Amino acid sequence: MPLGRVNGDRLVDRPGGGRIWLVSTSRELERVLLWAFLGIRAVNLLQAGVGVATGTLATCPHPGLNLACLAAVVAESVLLGVWLWQRGDLHQDLRPVILDWCTAAGALVMAMFDTAPAERLGTWSIWAFAYTLSTATLLGAVVVSLSRALSASGALAGIYFAVVAIPSWHRPGFAASAAGNVIAYISFTLITWVFARVTRGLAELADRSRDLAADLERERAKATVHDLLPFLRLEHLLQASEQERTALVEQAEAKYRTMRDFVDGCEASGDLQSCLQEVLGLHRRLSCRTVFDLDTHTAVTSAVLERLVRAVDTALANVEQNAPAAFVVVAAECDEREVRVSVRDDGPGFDPAQVVAGFGIGAILGHHLDDVGGRGHVTSAPGRGTEVTIVVPRQPPAGARVSWL
Repeated sequence: MPLGRVNGDRLVDRPGGGRIWLVSTSRELERVLLWAFLGIRAVNLLQAGVGVATGTLATCPHPGLNLACLAAVVAESVLLGVWLWQRGDLHQDLRPVILDWCTAAGALVMAMFDTAPAERLGTWSIWAFAYTLSTATLLGAVVVSLSRALSASGALAGIYFAVVAIPSWHRPGFAASAAGNVIAYISFTLITWVFARVTRGLAELADRSRDLAADLERERAKATVHDLLPFLRLEHLLQASEQERTALVEQAEAKYRTMRDFVDGCEASGDLQSCLQEVLGLHRRLSCRTVFDLDTHTAVTSAVLERLVRAVDTALANVEQNAPAAFVVVAAECDEREVRVSVRDDGPGFDPAQVVAGFGIGAILGHHLDDVGGRGHVTSAPGRGTEVTIVVPRQPPAGARVSWL
């Protein structure tokens, strides 16, 4: 069962004992996106260093300003990396994006003063171009609104175009080449945004599926224990006559075989009437009468049969626990589309409004039947007995979730 959460991770009990952390897929994805961005930024800074070392300083009009700008960018990138590393993800925090965007815009503007116009189209000369492409990637990874991400990226592209193309507009092909680089800003942001959105959606789906599987496993264990409770009341065995004791032993053996099939993963099989008779055999202490109006060898799918059998078994177990001396009528009928089974007893009954919600027939008649398109209902009143009605389709509807058993 779940014991707690830390940053999306979930601590649960293991079926065999002990506890285990179920790691959040979404949190792991954020770490991957963070590492990817930091890796891209590191490569960009390496490119900038190589560009400066191989001749940028010799061609730029203000070498000192160029080095100072590069140093500022490196310092900001280190600060940004530490900030993001401490957070552990890139998700929906705009502060690092604002910091990086302002630094990137400043680096592009400074290129007007520390890089000669004729050298500004070369990636190695205007190293700010490659550096600011990683800022466009960060925008796509963090900003939730695509329009805002593209607007911020477009603003960087506009600054780059003004710095590179406008001063050399008269040169053949220069502006066209710069325009091609402008498209790279928009493309990096758009591709990253789509990738991050799709992968985050898949990660959230994986986390929901994981939590659902853990909850269903816990409820399956509860259902199994619930159905075994009547067999743990040893006073029935001690107070029973020899004939009753023999019936109790046979009933326990039948229940053991059912639980053994459950542990071994054997699916329910056979026609509906045979399966209902087997369930009745698990509750031989009850005085039962059957009213079956079923076609010969009425069959349903294994997924539907498993849930129907569990619901009828739980209804009869409830009678054993709460009204063991009651007379029970189990009726079943079907048509081309549905099977309807009712378990009615003449016990003391109860007021549904006064019952504290717990596990048992309520859960079995709830989403366990919903999984296959079924439904259930309990009708009772003090002094009027109880009737449990179970309705399931012959075939589960398309898209029904049938992973409980």
